[in-house]
Amino acid sequence: MPVIEIFTKPGCGWAERNFAALELKKQAYSIVPSCDRSGQKTEEFLSLSPYARTPTVRIDGFVVYESAVINDYFDDIVPETPLRPVDPQARIANRLWVRHCDRELIPLLSAFAPGRDVEKKATAHESLKAGLEQVVYWGLIHRPGPYWDGEAIGLVDLAYHTFFGALERINADWQAQIELPEPIGQWAGRIAAHPAVQHARGVGQQVTYADDIAAKGAA
Repeated sequence: MPVIEIFTKPGCGWAERNFAALELKKQAYSIVPSCDRSGQKTEEFLSLSPYARTPTVRIDGFVVYESAVINDYFDDIVPETPLRPVDPQARIANRLWVRHCDRELIPLLSAFAPGRDVEKKATAHESLKAGLEQVVYWGLIHRPGPYWDGEAIGLVDLAYHTFFGALERINADWQAQIELPEPIGQWAGRIAAHPAVQHARGVGQQVTYADDIAAKGAA
């Protein structure tokens, strides 16, 4: 069984998709804080990747970063309970949809922060609406089951859960009032209700800072 260490910090929604993937694969792992409460990153974390972004994972000494790439690697090294299609064309299509989530949809959410330009918010809202419609009409309506690839939850579902979670927080904290198209809202609900995803959210809420662990050890 591989030794898996996940370097992350409180509030890192990206790491939840990795926690969920490992829960589905029944793999043990440890969480290593990437920074202290001031935001100062640990020397160990800074030595692992050129970007110093969370999550970063060390697996038997091998370092992987970027949460979507991490989950692809998990699926490669632990083939039991596969989270991607076997067909290479379907697998590539899934990667493109994960990219759509991470590169096209999630970056738009920052435009809704308090104090941001009203016109930029309106433009981002229209872009978000168009991007979600692409998910519906180019992807979701052609799916054969409750999840992206059918009856079992997979990596595309876990990737979009990151977006849905961020959107939920933005609507609650920033009063953004962004609504999901009905098919996507139903899909988001099914993903959120999955036991592995609920477990991952609970794990994410328990992530702490490096100085908290140091203080606990000194007590």
